[in-house]
Amino acid sequence: MQLDFYIGLSIGVIFTALLFPTYRSLKSDVKTLGFSIVIIKFLKLLLSYFSYILRQLYDKEAREISERKVIKKIQQTDQGEIRGNHAGIFICLKKRFGFLDKSVYLDGADILIDRFLMEKIPFKVYVCDKSIEFRQIIENENVNLVWIFGHGTKQGVDFVDRFVNYCEFSKFEEAQKKDFIGQFHCNSHGGCSLDRYILREGGIKFIEDGVSDPFQNRKAVQSLLDKHMGYFKEKTGLQGSC
Repeated sequence: MQLDFYIGLSIGVIFTALLFPTYRSLKSDVKTLGFSIVIIKFLKLLLSYFSYILRQLYDKEAREISERKVIKKIQQTDQGEIRGNHAGIFICLKKRFGFLDKSVYLDGADILIDRFLMEKIPFKVYVCDKSIEFRQIIENENVNLVWIFGHGTKQGVDFVDRFVNYCEFSKFEEAQKKDFIGQFHCNSHGGCSLDRYILREGGIKFIEDGVSDPFQNRKAVQSLLDKHMGYFKEKTGLQGSC
């Protein structure tokens, strides 16, 4: 953490230096906007820069704690082979250098594991670092609730060997289509998300445009579970859902 502090301090000095030309350009607005407005604009820029620095320092520590927690849960909940309909929690990895380095977007998977165990919803955590593993599991018609965590864009997700574009699943048969698709990786750069190709008519999706982060993931996962738990139970064959 001490190293992070000095790194953050160095970044702060650099950003502060970068603010001087910005301030000089803002001075030209004094005649038209007034001195007070210029000061407000300057302070807003300053605040945004230092908020970014503090967020990076805090996020790094929070991610490390979260990853250890999620990894422990994954290791403790190996359900073996599941034959019937079930939720698939996909941890898509793009590095091989130790599990902690493989993805910083695991956060939210621990909430799924806890709630699915509590509600007795059948599920399996699929840790995939190769594109072929991901494809084979997605093609399994019994995996009908798809929760994807990793690094990607709106139109695909990254693995060690390559980037998988979701358009590769455009030939899915009806029996292989899914009742839920959630993309909890970044969904930027446009293109077509996975639901375009394999979401069954009337199914539910969660694809939030833009850059994702662990805090957004946790909030989104909790909201989806609270709102659609009855639906998830029904689609995995549980009776008496409401």
